[in-house]
Amino acid sequence: MKQRKLVIYYILISSIFIFLLFILNLFSSRESINTEINRYYLAVIFVLICFFGFSLSFYPRWYRNIILNKKKSTIIIDIDNKSRISEGHHPSCIKFKNHVIKIKNKKYCAGCFGLGSGSLISIFLIIYYLLFNNNECSILYQYYFFLGLLFVLLSFFEIFINKNSILHILSNIFLIIGFLMITISTLENTNNLIYGLIAIFGSFLFLETRIQISIFKHINICDNCIEKCKMY
Repeated sequence: MKQRKLVIYYILISSIFIFLLFILNLFSSRESINTEINRYYLAVIFVLICFFGFSLSFYPRWYRNIILNKKKSTIIIDIDNKSRISEGHHPSCIKFKNHVIKIKNKKYCAGCFGLGSGSLISIFLIIYYLLFNNNECSILYQYYFFLGLLFVLLSFFEIFINKNSILHILSNIFLIIGFLMITISTLENTNNLIYGLIAIFGSFLFLETRIQISIFKHINICDNCIEKCKMY
């Protein structure tokens, strides 16, 4: 019940923020300042965030492990003499088989793998944007904004219908690409660096919303499972 309320809260805040971005992109007057320098500032910030997100995707909380000098533990729980271990930071349970992917005998979280891959792809896409941006096609950025929002919303819904780890990976890849499209289009539609940074902040909010929805799904999986080990 608590997680359900938290999900509703995040969805509500995200909806308000989407409306704010909608207003900024469609109705804000375009600033008459140096567009090129704004692009480079925003690109550097976005790339740094993507690098950090990429590292967290494959080494979750690595910075906390360094600060607190903690060693990673794979054992989650021991019940009825059966050890439940972590596989891609998910329980080694058949109910979570679509949440992990196996690569070279090692299992990874499918969601995190998608987020990391999406971050890496977005780095190349934003470099391409800097090198080959065409000012004459600025009208297209309004369509990019809506396409980016569509990617984000589809990623939210995918959590509830996911039956395949590959689909889960693709959903998370397009989630990050959606963040990139929203950020770039907001900058191009307003030519205001502050608004571009607001779009980045909105991306963090959307990502946290998706995480909370995912946790809610995980709790439901455990609640509906007959096993005694309730990991969520």
